[in-house]
Amino acid sequence: MYDKKIVSPLELTLDPKNPRFIVPDTGDSQANIRNYLLAQEGALSLARGLAEHKGLMPGERIVVCIEDGKYIVLEGNRRTCVCQLFLNRDLLTKEFENEFPETSDELRINIQQVEVDVIKSREAARRFLAVRHIERAREWKPIAKMRFCFEDYIAGKSVSQISDRTGIPVSSINKFIRAYKILKRGLDSNWSNTEKEKLNILNIEPSKLLRIFQLQDTKKTLKLYFDDQFVLRSNTFSDNDLDAIIKIWTKKAFIEDAMNTRTEFFTYNKDGGEVLGASVYVKNILGKYSGNVDTSVPQPADKPIEKSVSEPADKLTRESVSEPADKPTGEPVSEPTGGPASGPATESTGGPTSVATSPPATGIKNPSQVSAVGVNTVQPPSSTSGGGPKNLPFFSSLNWSNVDPTISANKGIISVCNELKKISDSSTFINNYPICTAFIIRALIEQSFKYHARTKGYFSVIRAAYNAPGKPGGDPTLSFIIKQYDVNIRGWIPEQGIRRLFPLVFNFNSQTEKLNMVVHSPESYQLAPETLKSIPQEGLLEFVNYLLR
Repeated sequence: MYDKKIVSPLELTLDPKNPRFIVPDTGDSQANIRNYLLAQEGALSLARGLAEHKGLMPGERIVVCIEDGKYIVLEGNRRTCVCQLFLNRDLLTKEFENEFPETSDELRINIQQVEVDVIKSREAARRFLAVRHIERAREWKPIAKMRFCFEDYIAGKSVSQISDRTGIPVSSINKFIRAYKILKRGLDSNWSNTEKEKLNILNIEPSKLLRIFQLQDTKKTLKLYFDDQFVLRSNTFSDNDLDAIIKIWTKKAFIEDAMNTRTEFFTYNKDGGEVLGASVYVKNILGKYSGNVDTSVPQPADKPIEKSVSEPADKLTRESVSEPADKPTGEPVSEPTGGPASGPATESTGGPTSVATSPPATGIKNPSQVSAVGVNTVQPPSSTSGGGPKNLPFFSSLNWSNVDPTISANKGIISVCNELKKISDSSTFINNYPICTAFIIRALIEQSFKYHARTKGYFSVIRAAYNAPGKPGGDPTLSFIIKQYDVNIRGWIPEQGIRRLFPLVFNFNSQTEKLNMVVHSPESYQLAPETLKSIPQEGLLEFVNYLLR
C-alpha cells in the first residue's frame, strides 16, 4: 500500500539509481541528472508541453519513496525535473537558459504543490518499478539499453532474468553487455581532465568505436573472441596490448574524430585519394606480432594492394584472403549476427557481433583473469584434474577433482560432470539437442546437492524431514532438497559469497522450475539454446563448484 502527500517539487530528489539514467560521476548529481534529462530524455519538450498546458496533465502522478529522510522520485523524474526548473530557474545551466520556456504566473501556481504517491521503500516498490520502468526498455536509446543491461548484470542478475524483465532477446542482451564493456574499457582508461571532458558518455557516438570491432578484417587480424564474462579477448595479442588498441581507437574516435562509422580496418584508395584505416593507428602494436597475425584479406578492385603488417609501414592496407594461421582451440560458438555493420547498436544488432566466443588458443602468453569490465593481468591458477581452465564456455570450468571416484555413490555426479565437459567442448550439441542439455543440467544440480549433503552429513536430516508423518516419503525430490538448504542456509553454507548466490540461482531465478518443466513436459515446454548457454554464468557454475569442493 502507499500514502498520498502534497509537497513542493523542490522538496523532491531525482533518483540517482534510476537504471535509465547515464550521468557522469562528477559534481552535483542532481544537476547532472537534470542536464541529462534535458539533453537526452526529452525533458525540454516536456517542459514546452507543461508551459502550453499551464501545468501537469491529469493522471500524471509522481511516485516517491523515503530514503535518508529524502523523498526520492521513483516514477516521474522528468516531470519533477521540469517543475523544479520552472519554480527555480537558478537550477538551469547556461546551455539551457535560453531554450527553457518561461514560467508564467498561472503555471507557477499550478505546480507550486503537487500530489505524490509515497511508497514505503524502494524494495516495496520493486514490483511496481519493474512494470513501469522496464516495460518501456525496448524504446530506450541503444546506449541506455547497453548501460542498463550491463548494470543489471553486474548487480547479479542473469541474462535470462534481464530478458524476462525487459522483453529484450537474450542474444541482444549479450551483445549490449559486450559492447558496453568495450566502451567502458576505452572510457575508463587513463585520460587527462581535458580528454575526459570530450569523453563524456552523453556526448559521444558509441558506434564510432564499436563498429570497428564488428568488421571481419578486425576480427581476423586480431583473432578476437569474447570470454564467458563478456570480455573481449584475443588469441594472439596480450590483454595489455588489446587494452592499448582499444584506448588508441577510443581517442581517435571520440577525441580526435579521426575514426567514424565508415572507417575500415585497412587503408585503401578511393576516387584517387587515400582513406586511412584504423590499423594505421595501432601499427606499432601490430608490428610486434607480425609473425603471428594474418593481415591478408580480399582486395576490391577499387582498393589497390599496398603493404601488410609483415612489412611495417605508416599505412597498413589490404591484401589477399586466407584463414587465420592459428585458429582458436575448441569449436567457436556462433551467435546470430546483426544488421548493417555501420550505425549504433540496436535491439536487433546490439554491439559488436559475430566475434567467436571460443576459448583462447593453448599456449597463448599472458592469460588473465577477468574483472567486471576488462581484464586484470593476474595469472589464473592452473586447472586440476577433472575441472577445466577458467573463462571457457558453458561448463568447461566445472571442477569435480575432489570427488572420490572409489565411492560408489559418487559415480553419478562424476558421470554427469564428464558428459557436461564433453558438451562444453562442442559448438553444436546444445543447438542440436537442447532438451538433452536441459536434462543433464538439472541432473547436475540434483547430483551436486546430494553429493554435498552426503559428504557433510546433511542428507540424513533431509531424508528424515521428507519421511516425517504427513510427508510424501521415499527419496527426497530436488525441490525439497533445495528448500531444506534454504531453511538451513547459514549452517550448511557458511561462506557468505556462496550464500548470496543461493537466492539468485534458486529463489529469484526460475531456471530450476524451467528445467523441471522441460524434464516433465518437453512436448509443451523447451528452453532455447541461448538460454541454456547462459545458465552456468548466472551463478550455477560457481555454486556447483562450491558444492563439489
